[in-house]
Amino acid sequence: MLLNESTQVKRSNNIHWQNINDAIVILNPENGTSHELNQVATSIWNQIENKTNIKELIKKLHIEYDVSLDTIEADIKIFIEELANQKLIEVYE
Repeated sequence: MLLNESTQVKRSNNIHWQNINDAIVILNPENGTSHELNQVATSIWNQIENKTNIKELIKKLHIEYDVSLDTIEADIKIFIEELANQKLIEVYE
């Protein structure tokens, strides 16, 4: 999958998730797997309720976590690819 700054992502509608003690737990009903997100992943998850492009995610996380843009971009792309591979999000290229 080729992700760039204009790629848009959004949570899949058929995914069940819940905020438990400030952590997001996602259940994939297709395969029965669950995923607990860390603080940064939770921040991303909260921002992709609606279509959001990668560039906006990078900007928001850069402000929120004061980490280099290159690091944030690489981390976001890895996480987005993992979510997409698990069919937890929809990707619009």
